[in-house]
Amino acid sequence: MELVYKHDNRPWMIGFSGGKDSTLLCCLVFEMLMQLEPNEINKKVYIVSSDTMVENPIVRDYMHDMSKRIGDTGVKYKIETRIIKPEVEKTFWSCVIGLGYPTPEAPGFRWCTDKLKIRPINRFVTETIDNAGEIVMLLGVRKAESSYRARGIKSREIEGKLLIPHTDIKNAYVYNPLTEIPNERIWNYLLSGDAVTPWGSSNKYLFSLYQGENLSEEQSTLGEIDEKKVAVTGKKLDQKVYTHHSGYVGGLKTITLKKQLEKKPEEVLKHAVKGMLPKNALGRKMFSKLHVYAGPEHAHAAQKPEVLELKF
Repeated sequence: MELVYKHDNRPWMIGFSGGKDSTLLCCLVFEMLMQLEPNEINKKVYIVSSDTMVENPIVRDYMHDMSKRIGDTGVKYKIETRIIKPEVEKTFWSCVIGLGYPTPEAPGFRWCTDKLKIRPINRFVTETIDNAGEIVMLLGVRKAESSYRARGIKSREIEGKLLIPHTDIKNAYVYNPLTEIPNERIWNYLLSGDAVTPWGSSNKYLFSLYQGENLSEEQSTLGEIDEKKVAVTGKKLDQKVYTHHSGYVGGLKTITLKKQLEKKPEEVLKHAVKGMLPKNALGRKMFSKLHVYAGPEHAHAAQKPEVLELKF
């Protein structure tokens, strides 16, 4: 990325949606620029977000907040943020109510993406090209997103070339620095270092927005517990009691924390984690991906689990 940046003075444009891939791309660009000497920062970097004016309010507010934070922090790196909106006569409700367009329904007449996102962004790109001559567009697309996306990226690749001419916009070039990054690396990176971005926000909130999504990259978590290292304060070893019921008359069973640690220490951690999860289908789905064992032996060698170092 640094090599491409230093190669010329053409401005960069990054499409920022607020999602995990565009956030990763912005973080990497920030980190690259922060390592350069002041005299090496030689071009404008536009981070452009598209507000269709019919976005989910939570996502819209998050995107606007991130755009402002990025713009405020990126001034010294020649980073400039823009929120692009469609022209008034081409907004969603103008088209639906004023012009009688049908509401978009897959796989029918899907006009909204073109009018509300693609055309406004392309208009900004064209204006930038008129002023600068050429532009390099950085996209956060990855082959691991889906087989369809992988085919699309591969069909446009030019062997030995990092920059690819845009298929529709003259003097615009596309740079895809994330194409080979696998799914499991995305959240590992975004949540590292206490999940703080270069512009001061927390990716933990971004992660919470993805909860409940049907993500192909969701993975199970494998935990090992040493009952001798479980920290307990006060008299909880003897006073904390776990209860369960067999479902039959007189079937109420109780066991203290001390005895549970001796008998099934893994159940202590599972009970604690379950208590912190949402009490709904999402929580049950998340909990099903946790596997805890008392010791290093487990039945998941075929899944090739990786050690995750936690720093507190």
